[in-house]
Amino acid sequence: MFLVVLSLLADLTAASSTPPRIAAAPDRVTIHVTQSGWGFKQQSLDIRHTDGGFSDGQRSIPEPLLRALVAAATAPPAARLDVARLHVDVAALRRAAEKDAANLPPKVAARFVERVCDPKNLPDLGASLVQSGWTDDSPRVEVDITLRGGEHVLLRTTAQGPLMLPWQVLRGNRSDDSYDPDLARAVAALLPPKFLNGSRIGGEYVPDELVRIAEGHWRAELERASADEKYGAELARLRARFQISREHVGLMMGFNANDEVWNGHVATSDPRISFDLWLTATKDYFASTEPFLRDADALSRRVRAVPWIARLLQSHPKATLSIQYRNDRSLGAYAQTQILEDLRRANKAALATTVASLLDRSVGVYIHEQNRWAIWIVLPDNRSFMTFGMAPMPSGMPLERMGELVTPDGAPAPGP
Repeated sequence: MFLVVLSLLADLTAASSTPPRIAAAPDRVTIHVTQSGWGFKQQSLDIRHTDGGFSDGQRSIPEPLLRALVAAATAPPAARLDVARLHVDVAALRRAAEKDAANLPPKVAARFVERVCDPKNLPDLGASLVQSGWTDDSPRVEVDITLRGGEHVLLRTTAQGPLMLPWQVLRGNRSDDSYDPDLARAVAALLPPKFLNGSRIGGEYVPDELVRIAEGHWRAELERASADEKYGAELARLRARFQISREHVGLMMGFNANDEVWNGHVATSDPRISFDLWLTATKDYFASTEPFLRDADALSRRVRAVPWIARLLQSHPKATLSIQYRNDRSLGAYAQTQILEDLRRANKAALATTVASLLDRSVGVYIHEQNRWAIWIVLPDNRSFMTFGMAPMPSGMPLERMGELVTPDGAPAPGP
């Protein structure tokens, strides 16, 4: 019985410590918005109660808008987002999804749009909305509400996304975070057109952001489905033999391509060795998988047989290899050109001349060790040189200097 009484007292104390919700208009509201990530900007608004009503000095402000702000600011804080209170415009959401899906194959695009607009997916997308970093422009909003009688309620936020949730609500000796969208909307309703970050505060881009989040959540599925819809017959042969992940279809710049490609990470039966496979993929052409299916096993054996690479894999259990392959060989034309240009820029013109005719039969190998990696080129006679490395580099390599030949055993090779 004693414990029950204590519990009731605690509940009553907590209830009495919660300030009441107020619906009356305030005496004054000041709003200060800053943005400092792309050059400092600021804008302020001071709304006062005058004999003629509420005004910011330039405009009359309808009293119901001020009452709505006070009601939202003094309401019990929302500890989590209720997606129903986002009031998502379904038509706007569909338009945003259709725009985002414009470059997807027709069947994948239609499925994406319907999935985005499915109400069952909104809770997950909405939860991610308040966790996502939308930009890096460092916005900040501070709202000071002076209630009748002199009490102040402060609202603050530095959130990046639309509606800028959560808002910190300071009232008396309480400070609470609130995920109530009405707070943001009530503030935005007081702002003049084109006010700094006004569209963000008001949640104008909620549909676009939900679509962006959906595209990120489902990217792996979208990429695979897009590849299958476009190139399913050819990829079926590849999928029958290998497990493929991290697929992408489209324009990519990188070590092995600068045009329209299908790219995928291809696992092998050896957990230490995989392939980074690039196949030219245009509207009217998709490179055959036959050359890769023919060469994959031999390339894996060839790389593992290089003595210094074999020692590295044996002595460094966390090290893995990723072999590059483009269309019908390891190093495509773009990669070969980049390698030679990099060597010449590094004052390795003699080495560039020596290896130029060999690159077509050479192998590009990424060496990974946790978050460390480097790119090595293995020549037809198993000599090799590093063409790129990101410090700190993987341990166990023969050297950490780029553009220097080593023998198959890893010893310095006679220079050209």
